[in-house]
Amino acid sequence: MSAPAHAPPVSPPKVSLKGAWLVGVAVGLSAVAMAASLAIQQRVQLVTHRHPGTGAWYFVQQDFIAGCCQAAAMVISLSLALAFRRRYPTTAMIAAIVQIFNVGPALLAAVIWVRTTHLFSSDCDSTSPWPTAGDYFALKGYTLVPVVVLAAGALVARVVIQRKKRGAAKAG
Repeated sequence: MSAPAHAPPVSPPKVSLKGAWLVGVAVGLSAVAMAASLAIQQRVQLVTHRHPGTGAWYFVQQDFIAGCCQAAAMVISLSLALAFRRRYPTTAMIAAIVQIFNVGPALLAAVIWVRTTHLFSSDCDSTSPWPTAGDYFALKGYTLVPVVVLAAGALVARVVIQRKKRGAAKAG
């Protein structure tokens, strides 16, 4: 009987942490945006009540502030990912994908900006297309749709890019 042949040890795949700071910055910017949103909401006097039947102004104002902060974080993070995409392609893409979760609040802030007048005024001349809090909260549910669509698109794009790279490697 001969000795069993031993396969050479398999080493784990090499993981490069080059540019990992980009992902850290993206996540950190989102956290800072949330904290800034809360701080601004405490400093700004939000309208807690208006005449009956005038909508959910307190929540509209809160979401507008949060969305603006998240939009700022998204713009900064995406700018960094774009600037470093050639040097750190994988981590730049991950940093961009992290920002997908800021699209919903930013989109909601844009809708609020366009559809309301005198957002932070306590006067009665403020207008909103949402007569009740329930109508406004229904709108908030729709802001999740772009997030899901963008996440699915990013996943499909990544798969397509990897398949093209594999095909080019086999052909070359």
